[in-house]
Amino acid sequence: LLSSLEVSRSGDLFLPADDSFLNIARDKQLIAEVLPIATMHAVVVVPKGNPKQITSFKDLLRDDVRLVQASPDGAAIGKLTREVLSQSDLWSQLDTATEGYRTTVTDVANDLIVGAADAGIVYDAVLATYPDLVPVELPELANATSQVSVGVLDFSTQPTGALQFARYLTAEDRGLERYQK
Repeated sequence: LLSSLEVSRSGDLFLPADDSFLNIARDKQLIAEVLPIATMHAVVVVPKGNPKQITSFKDLLRDDVRLVQASPDGAAIGKLTREVLSQSDLWSQLDTATEGYRTTVTDVANDLIVGAADAGIVYDAVLATYPDLVPVELPELANATSQVSVGVLDFSTQPTGALQFARYLTAEDRGLERYQK
């Protein structure tokens, strides 16, 4: 999305997966204003019932656990996971134990749904659309949080309307009620 915005220079609002992409857009002078919406937290996700009994970071490293993640070179959660776990020298272990990298958190969740993986790492917000998946919160990921914000694009052809809609989205008694659901 960010590359498309940069090339086309068309649109009014930018709502990326997390603020890292807004920061890049801001550095490229594509954003006029940013309004925060929510905070997401990285969690390990497993099928309901937790068939592999994953309760700790070490469980993710077991030979009988098929772990998938979103790519740290393209997906916000992948970047965040790598960053947080690198601080405690755990990233290389998790990277080695990862069976495959997917493009998005949706791809990670879908692998679990179809039985192609036993565990994955996604944002907790994703779980609302996957009732057959449950989170396993690990202390190693406690600091893995991302802010979700909406940015009003600097080249919007209707900046006043875009800002008004962004404010509606971020109002506690309006858009945030829907977003929380």
